[in-house]
Amino acid sequence: MTGCGREPMAVVDTTQRVYVDTATQTALMLPIQEKVPAKHPQTGKNTLVPGLYCPQCGRWYPAPPMEVVQRTGTASRCPQGGHPMSPHGPSPQG
Repeated sequence: MTGCGREPMAVVDTTQRVYVDTATQTALMLPIQEKVPAKHPQTGKNTLVPGLYCPQCGRWYPAPPMEVVQRTGTASRCPQGGHPMSPHGPSPQG
């Protein structure tokens, strides 16, 4: 049974996440990696970090390291407009 015309909640895949290549700023959907920066499947270089999505920009950005996020409250804000970002967003193309 659904409630009051609400949209059904999206199913979140907990086995994959978006990573951003720090060398090219390209976003990729990959299985969750144990180590970060993670190895890029095409280049073999450790250039992948978790991504954060800015809904205002419609773009994935590299997430700052956890110690930076813990130290400052603005580390997970969009570098372009200061909007809050999230690890949830549309799957990157490609």
